[in-house]
Amino acid sequence: MAVKNNPQIGTIECEDCGGDASVHQNQVGKGRYLYTRCVKCKYDGRQNKRVQTRLWYETDWLDGKPEKCPPNVEALPDWQPIEPEKEPSGEPDGEPREPSRGGLFAVLTLMLGAGAFAVYTHKGRAQ
Repeated sequence: MAVKNNPQIGTIECEDCGGDASVHQNQVGKGRYLYTRCVKCKYDGRQNKRVQTRLWYETDWLDGKPEKCPPNVEALPDWQPIEPEKEPSGEPDGEPREPSRGGLFAVLTLMLGAGAFAVYTHKGRAQ
């Protein structure tokens, strides 16, 4: 399948690495969706509502917004960029945080489920 490099129409901060990504728009198809190209992360062509809305409102356009808006962009007249949540730099109020046990619980549940499944399928073969 041939790759067509559409002209760059803007720049935006890459969602994955924080570097600069160029913004492009598909010229064929129904959607005219926006996509990005990052030197480190390569092509990002996700077409979901959140990504397309972010690209539409947060891109630094080279020559103004494109004429065609992707179909699933939310109408947000008072758009405020969503700041990613940052980890606190220090301990709150000087108290150490308790470690999260959610991951351990998930792993143990998965292991117990896999063990139960193995026993169940083994019993079925033995009969």
